[in-house]
Amino acid sequence: MQAQRIKIKPQVPKIDGRLDDAIWQQSPVSSDFLQLDPMEGEVASEKTTVQVAYDEEGLYVGIRCYDSDPQAIVSRLTRRDGETQADWISLSLDPHLDRQTGCFFTAYASGSVIDGIYADDRNKDETWNAVWEVATSIDAEGWSAEFYIPYYVMRFSPQDEYTWGLNIERHISRKQERTHWNLMQKDQPGLVSQFGKLHGIRDIDPPLHLEYVPYAMGRSIVDGGADYFGNAGVDLRYGVTSSLSLNATVSAQYALEVNLTRDAEQTGAPGERSW
Repeated sequence: MQAQRIKIKPQVPKIDGRLDDAIWQQSPVSSDFLQLDPMEGEVASEKTTVQVAYDEEGLYVGIRCYDSDPQAIVSRLTRRDGETQADWISLSLDPHLDRQTGCFFTAYASGSVIDGIYADDRNKDETWNAVWEVATSIDAEGWSAEFYIPYYVMRFSPQDEYTWGLNIERHISRKQERTHWNLMQKDQPGLVSQFGKLHGIRDIDPPLHLEYVPYAMGRSIVDGGADYFGNAGVDLRYGVTSSLSLNATVSAQYALEVNLTRDAEQTGAPGERSW
């Protein structure tokens, strides 16, 4: 899939789920989803289209879920990261293109959301909550979702031009049908390794990843004597590179504690969809 550059600020889409902004009239369109369920490998019963645009700050994704019976779209509200029987669309990204790690952003037709991260190719963790935007809209042709994913919620290395792993999954509740832009086959062990590819992102800079949490604590005991204790400090996490993080604790009472953590190494995988 090819991403479309947003060159001037007035072209940035309004995140309202309607897909009527100028950029969606210019961006390349990809479709041809295949079923995972109930008939793996068969053409999807309802058409889905995807468009991707970007600027210096984030990624914009417009998804149109056509439906031959819009009145039958199942739209239910739920809490964040809650699961319910309803129509939804999910956007998955692998900015490292390591085929092992990534993040996903799911929107129900109602606008309720789920997000999380992938590890070790197939393990999903929904306790990860990022700051991103999505809006949905139901109309006479079906429903649509408009995503904005800022770069600061992701980790990636600086490059002249980026290629990221990408997949889109749609669930049609009344049909119990799940479809993929790049089919993730059931007989394959992984998930991220079966993503397709997103091309064409250039002239952007990875954001600085610095997180800090200050803390303070105290204790006093007065019972026939006085015992006072106090301490303050800050926990730091800094992304040194796209795959290396420095974690530190600075305390007024104790020495600096530092450790480094490394993400998964890169691996390759055949058979992905690229457009």
